Amino acid sequence: MDHPFISAKKLTDDELQQRMQKCQNLLYAEMQCGHSGMVDSIRMQLEVYELELSERMYTRRFDEFAAKNPDGTIEIGTIQEVETVDPEENIDIPVKRQKDL
Repeated sequence: MDHPFISAKKLTDDELQQRMQKCQNLLYAEMQCGHSGMVDSIRMQLEVYELELSERMYTRRFDEFAAKNPDGTIEIGTIQEVETVDPEENIDIPVKRQKDL
């Protein structure tokens, strides 16, 4: 959600967290006073900051994953049959990765 008067993308992570803290403090104070219009405005600002921070964290995690797995595949191991009772009868089925096909 974009707010017309807030450009959260230009802020650093520390600035975002500071502004979120200010919004939370103001939110609690205005809720006690009963100023519903101000509460709604502060909630919108807080939501903008939270969404921006969340998006940045998601992007960082994705970039870290992409750096660890440049070809984009995930190795999950082998699959064993579950219908057999005897563990010696279990058959390991190799999982083919995209690069192996």
